[in-house]
Amino acid sequence: MQCAVSVARDGQEALELLRHTEHLPDLVLLDLNMPRMTGHEVLRAVKGDAALREVPVVVFTTSSEPSDRATCAAAGADDYILKPSEFEDLIETLNALGRRWLATASGGTRRLASP
Repeated sequence: MQCAVSVARDGQEALELLRHTEHLPDLVLLDLNMPRMTGHEVLRAVKGDAALREVPVVVFTTSSEPSDRATCAAAGADDYILKPSEFEDLIETLNALGRRWLATASGGTRRLASP
């Protein structure tokens, strides 16, 4: 599966990119630990914006804190995935993420269940 990927260096750049793109992405992969604007802030802004709220947002983070997962679920995250520490596991996780989200980009909406 091939994908076009856009990268933002911080949360504010991510929002600028999303708000000024000609075509909305099929998926936003969001880290919680970003400069200038946290992933929590970006998630709230995306899900609070009528033009962006239907874009699936998958939080991809090192945080296994239940409070982070709960906060993301409450803000409307579509999924919450822990970043693996091993490279091989990272590749496997990203491939599975692509199969799950990008293969169904035009299909139904998935929502993250609260823990």
